[in-house]
Amino acid sequence: MPILSYADRIGSADGRSDRFEESIYLLDEDLTVVGLREADAPDAEAPRIGDRFFTRFPASCEELDALDRMKASISEDSLLMRAGGRPVLILFQFFARTRLLVAVVPQGDVKSCLEAPAAFADVLEAWHVQLSGESRVSGEPLDEQSYALLSKWIARMHLPLFLEKHESGNFDTEVATVAARLSHMAVLCGCRLDYDLTGFGYEPFDTTDLDLLTGTAFCVFLLAHRITRDRAVALEGSRHAHEGPILHAYLACDPVECALPEIEQLQSKAPERDDLFAVLWNPKSVLPLQLEFSFCNKEISAQNVKQRDEEKHLLPCFTTVDEKILKEYSDQKTQT
Repeated sequence: MPILSYADRIGSADGRSDRFEESIYLLDEDLTVVGLREADAPDAEAPRIGDRFFTRFPASCEELDALDRMKASISEDSLLMRAGGRPVLILFQFFARTRLLVAVVPQGDVKSCLEAPAAFADVLEAWHVQLSGESRVSGEPLDEQSYALLSKWIARMHLPLFLEKHESGNFDTEVATVAARLSHMAVLCGCRLDYDLTGFGYEPFDTTDLDLLTGTAFCVFLLAHRITRDRAVALEGSRHAHEGPILHAYLACDPVECALPEIEQLQSKAPERDDLFAVLWNPKSVLPLQLEFSFCNKEISAQNVKQRDEEKHLLPCFTTVDEKILKEYSDQKTQT
């Protein structure tokens, strides 16, 4: 699972050959599945897009009440609960910004370790995990191997969400943190990421709240995992006077008439937050699906500005960096 930085603000990550001992499901506020990445060897039939998650994994009233309390709280902790007779980890970290949740259903050895979670309460507390009523099950202390396995697994689930600062000798902390979060998220979703963030420039920006970045990235990478030919995403950073830092995502897929449920809510809710989320199709490109979105909190003076010059708000679909990325992907496609 290489995560590489080739040069200042340029790098890649590739999770396509990783082994996944869990399935992840993107849920909307009504707990309907809108995106997914299955485990390599799922031990039961999985819900599909459009299914209600808790129809496939029934939970008791007590467990659903715990879920509702977490949804109504301001906590960004995750919830380990019981559903379908098994442990399920619910990620809330970006719920407040996107109204989207992620449900993680572990398999194999990880699932076995989670059957008695009270035995490793210190690991859960360190990684922002709360226990539901039915998950407060005590058991024999884990052996060293199981303890290490579980610690590594929870860290892999949470690292893209809670990584606050990523120090790097090659480029500044803000951009390094964004790049690291995106890289770990792509790997978790089983995708390849190639990024060029040189377009952010060198003006500092706020990375204390990256909930929108992680939530949007989760949606984009799960979309890429489902519809792209090579499960790859090219990301380019740029700056816009009103929006601040912008990310442009390019996906190699055939133009589709069907809905794109992974990103529908982001697109519909963005105007309510005065954020940008645009979907563009360029059928002549080798990467025809192009998304552009903002991800940082705006300055107070720039928030809730509903009357904008639409001509100034339009962002270019192609820049010099875009053409370079497109050419690289075109060359790769020709070689293969």
